Parts: sequence; structure tokens; C-alpha cells
Amino acid sequence: MDNQNTPQANKDVKESQDELDPADLASQPSMPRILEEKFPATNWVPTHADSSNPLQFALLKIQRHMQLCTDKYNSKKLQLLSEFEQEKDIIRRKYEALIQETEMPHLRSVDAISSRDEDSPPREN
Repeated sequence: MDNQNTPQANKDVKESQDELDPADLASQPSMPRILEEKFPATNWVPTHADSSNPLQFALLKIQRHMQLCTDKYNSKKLQLLSEFEQEKDIIRRKYEALIQETEMPHLRSVDAISSRDEDSPPREN
């Protein structure tokens, strides 16, 4: 049986809405910050799922959704960081090889010049 649409549940919701004073809400910190402080997603522990209070049930659903979103975000972030590191290594190896190819002719010419200098007698001025 769905407890959310019972007359008593609707009456409870209406009473809780009537109790909110706009002046009180203006003096309080922002709602997302309050939710973060009171219900951090990392500390979410479900209570009994068959709550007769529709607001409690809705809160549990929101907390579960927040936890799932946080888990998805962390998983995707780790995956992207891993892919980034792999691609960075591939690019680094590619450019190291290109640098070595560029340096080889220069090193050969330096070696050839230095070996010729060793073979030839020193010049006297």
C-alpha cells in the first residue's frame, strides 16, 4: 500500500509547510549548504526503507541518488585520470623518439669532427 498519498500523510506535509516562516528562511544559510552539512553523501547510511513518513522516504531517495551520483563521478574521474596518464606517456615517448632522431645527425657530425681532430697532428701557428 502506498503511504505517500494517505490523508494523514498529506495533512502532515501541509502542516510542515505551514510551519515555515519566510523570515526564518532568510536568516538561515543556503539550503544546499545545510543539506551538505547535515547529510553528506559520503556518510549516507540508509535507515529502514519502509518509512511511513513520505518526507523521510523522499529524503532517503534523494540521499541515495546523491550517493550514486557521487560514486559515478568518482569512478569517471578515476577513469579519465588513468586515460590521461596513458596518453601523456604515449606522447612523451613519441617526442623523446623524435628528439633522439633529430640529435643523431648532430652527434654523428660532432663525433666525426672530434675523431678527425684526434687523428690529425696538432697545428702550429
